[in-house]
Amino acid sequence: MLACNPLKTEQQELLRGKRLKNFSNEAIQGLFFLKKEFMAHLEVKPRNGAPKWLWILLSLIALGLVVYFVNRNNTDDRLPESTPDTSINSTAPQRDTL
Repeated sequence: MLACNPLKTEQQELLRGKRLKNFSNEAIQGLFFLKKEFMAHLEVKPRNGAPKWLWILLSLIALGLVVYFVNRNNTDDRLPESTPDTSINSTAPQRDTL
């Protein structure tokens, strides 16, 4: 059987912890290097919004279209309701012709 040296295992644990810490720091530093080295330096300007008068005009046009299409179906200029004709018509055949 192999005897474990407690001092040796502690040193291994410390080295493993340092390696993990250094690896994570190197990875983060590598990302910052890439960001600094390869990212474009562009000036970002705030987006120019449309003028308020344009939004008001568009909303009035939309409102007008809604009112037009709603009122088109609610007009009073409809034909009077038809009544069925129950009178006997002399031109229509009085018996089944089939």
